[in-house]
Parts: sequence; C-alpha cells; structure tokens
Amino acid sequence: MAIIKSLFGKIGEQDVYSYKIESADNEFVEILNFGCRVRQIVVPDRYGVLANTVLGCDTPQEYFLSDSEYFGAVVGRYANRIRNGKYTDRTGTHQLVQNEGRNHIHGGIEGFHNMIWDCTKTTDDTITFEAMQPDGTAGFPGNLSMVLTYKFYKCNDKFVLEMVLNGKSDKDTLFNPTNHSYFNLNTVQADVADHNLTIFADKYTPIDDEIMPTGEILPVDGYMDFRKGKSIIGTIKSAYAGEFTEITSKNGIDHNFIIKNEAENMTKIAILESSESGRKMEVYSNAPGVQLYTGNHLTPKHKGICLEPQYFPDSVNATDNPLLAPYPFLKAGDTATFKVTYDFTII
Repeated sequence: MAIIKSLFGKIGEQDVYSYKIESADNEFVEILNFGCRVRQIVVPDRYGVLANTVLGCDTPQEYFLSDSEYFGAVVGRYANRIRNGKYTDRTGTHQLVQNEGRNHIHGGIEGFHNMIWDCTKTTDDTITFEAMQPDGTAGFPGNLSMVLTYKFYKCNDKFVLEMVLNGKSDKDTLFNPTNHSYFNLNTVQADVADHNLTIFADKYTPIDDEIMPTGEILPVDGYMDFRKGKSIIGTIKSAYAGEFTEITSKNGIDHNFIIKNEAENMTKIAILESSESGRKMEVYSNAPGVQLYTGNHLTPKHKGICLEPQYFPDSVNATDNPLLAPYPFLKAGDTATFKVTYDFTII
C-alpha cells in the first residue's frame, strides 16, 4: 500500500485534499480532508474489474447540494435526530440547532461533515486526521477534540476499510458519530435493485411522520425483517403493495435497527451483496444500532444505500427506557471511541 496526496479543490480560501491508500494492484480508498469523506472505495468484482462502490462528488462544491450533502462523510456530534433539538443531562438542558423542521439532525450545518480536518499522520496503509469543534457549536457544550484514523489493507481474499474515531471533551456533551457512505456494489447498474441485505437485528424502532422514533420497540416481523437476507428494492415494492405506510410514506426505509451488542464490542451488523457484480460487503461496528437509509431522496431514487452504525435516534430523551441503553453521553475528560469496519469479498 502507498499514500497518494493531491489537491481536490477549494472551499473559499481553504484547500481540500484527496488522500488515497492504494495497493500495488490499483485497489484503493480515497478520503477527503473535507468532512473526512470516503469519496471512493475501489475494489474488484467477480471478474476482477475494478469499480467504485460508494457515491461521491467531483468537486467540493457539489457536496453542499441537498441530495449529496452527507455523501461519504463523518457526521456528528449526533448522528440522526433529536426531538425539538433539545436534551437534558446532569449539567442542565441544552438547546441545539433545529435544522430539520423543529428537530436536530447530524450535528447541523456546522457538523463534522462540513469541517476541514488536519491530516496529522500517514503510514503505508493509514491516514490520521484531527479536528477540534469549539464549545457551543450547534448548541453542543464542550470543546471536542477528535482523532480519526482510516486503514485500508488486504487480508487473504478480502479488502478491509477500518475507521476509528476518538472523541474527548472538556465539558459533558454528546458523542454519537457515524459514517454516512452511500453504497452501490454494482459495476454497471445504476441503482441497488439487485442488492440483497442482511441485518442482524431482532428489533427496530418505529418512526412517526417526522422520521422520529415513536418510543416503541418492535420485533422485525414482516417487511422489516432482514435477518435471513432479502432484496432491498423488493421489500420496498412489497410494502407499497401491502400498504405498509411506515415505509411508503417515506419513499423507502429510514429506520434504526437494534443490534445485539450489549458489551459494545465489534459485532457483525450487516451484509450487503450484489448479484450483478458478485461483490459482498460485511459491516462490523461497536455501536448498538444501525440506521438503514435506502436513498429515498436521491436522484435517481435508491441509487445507493446507507448503513449507519450509531446510538439510537433521540435516545438522549429516552433515558427512562433501559431498552434504549447505552446512551451517547460523554463525560468531561473521558474518551469515547466509535469503530466501523467494512470487509469486501466476492460472493
């Protein structure tokens, strides 16, 4: 592996750089210092043809468009939604930016995804970025220092992308980041119609008209059951036929699934497969949940899907429900760690 750095563009007067971790056989991962975005993951299909497996943009400015705002980005401080943009901890009540109607989502416009991170270290197969988000950003308390490392390597017959993000604050705050890559494992086909998905979850959290959790925890029976693997688009079409409004009213799936991960260890949470290309991706994380978003507002619709490991949406306002523990509270002086790994192989 080798690191290749190049100028990707500018945002105002700030330079945006591309960093590639590339193998001798031309497989590579490309990361931008703008939002630590995964712009490309280029791995072979069943015939050895290399192709990108995530959605990305050609210029920094395109990432500010509404349907590509979070492409490949690290989002936070709080991935997903907080009702009314408000939460209470042991230090008091905190009002956050309300950037999706009356609710807060993904850290607001000043979130991790719109920050220029400093590349502080590289090795043959790793890139480390650092950033500090000031106290009061989007209403969050505490100066939050972060160190994020990407590692890309080959292990036997698979290519592995690891992401490890550490956060430490000088005040009590929230820390619930995720990676917001949109995956499409095909070599040619433009949407994910041929993709099968497995999610290792027995339960999920239903949502209301604002895509906020209702407070219920339900078994994944029927349309929401991905335990044995099934077609993503087929499931959405079946939901329309069966008038399952929890999916049809959102033009697809945008739900949190509860992973069996009580000790916050690295656990296999999902498998995504493309019958067209033969690519297979296994996702591991130490997060207790995963948000499945089926690209409901992309153009064209469903051209990529997100598997976002994270704490449960609005769980900071459900601390009386032990079924939604653990919670993403970060105490002053402590360090929290978020990890996710993507393993790419052939079916």
